[in-house]
Amino acid sequence: MTDLHIVPTEFLEIKPETAAAIFFLANTLQREAAAWSVAYDDVATLALTVPLALSNALVCPWRRRDEVRASKRMGNWLFWLDDVIEGTASDMLVDDLIEGCRAVAAGEQPSIDHSLLRALADIRAELAAAPLWPVLATRWQERVMRTAVGYRRYREFSRALAEGTPPSPAEYMTVTLGVEVTRVTHLIAAEGLDVVDHLEPLLQAIEAQDHAHRLVNDIQTVGRDRRDGDINVLFLGVTPQEATDQAEDYVASAHSVLRPLVAARVRAAIEVDRQTSFTIAFYRAMDYRM
Repeated sequence: MTDLHIVPTEFLEIKPETAAAIFFLANTLQREAAAWSVAYDDVATLALTVPLALSNALVCPWRRRDEVRASKRMGNWLFWLDDVIEGTASDMLVDDLIEGCRAVAAGEQPSIDHSLLRALADIRAELAAAPLWPVLATRWQERVMRTAVGYRRYREFSRALAEGTPPSPAEYMTVTLGVEVTRVTHLIAAEGLDVVDHLEPLLQAIEAQDHAHRLVNDIQTVGRDRRDGDINVLFLGVTPQEATDQAEDYVASAHSVLRPLVAARVRAAIEVDRQTSFTIAFYRAMDYRM
């Protein structure tokens, strides 16, 4: 029988002062996200801004709010993009939005006016002023487009599943969940040019984290996806245990790639490493839309 009066050691390791600092950062990020959201047709709901703010604050509580503001906004924007693409009746309108995303990411004027695109332009403008922008601009643009096109493919996959011609698990797993563009956004906004020498292992680990995130998200949301008619790896012949094993392999790969940089106390690597572990633990309990 568990003694309810015994406090687990890992919780005692969290100093009250640290908990207060995490709370302050999370609260500040949530309020900022909510205020930003209002300017763009309420891009984010309270149900999303709170867990996203907490995630950022818990993973890297040493950051200033201006260092994590852009990635926090990108996280909210991605949920919004997913909702808009999923809820748009016409494939032609979806394609127009995706082309608009391409134009905005490249610094061009989009052919249509949409609050989704104005919000993306706002994020890009902040990133373009950062020292790492010339180094990572192309990578960021590629990942914005990979995510937007990927959400379009989710639409197609869901229809194919309903018609009895689903994609293969491998084909499905080529589509990003958006983790990569969020983490690259964070690198640009929060890091300086000294991180350039570490970019390849960081990006490799971020890609593995994206795959792991996709799998654990699907395990957690399978009930909702079945109800809503959405695509999910567990509808493609993959068992929950197989998905769990694959996710753990991706997590191990990310940790392995980052291990030398974490040992050298490279801040960016520590944050990606912590984010990877946090994601797995988070999705064992809930998901961001619950």
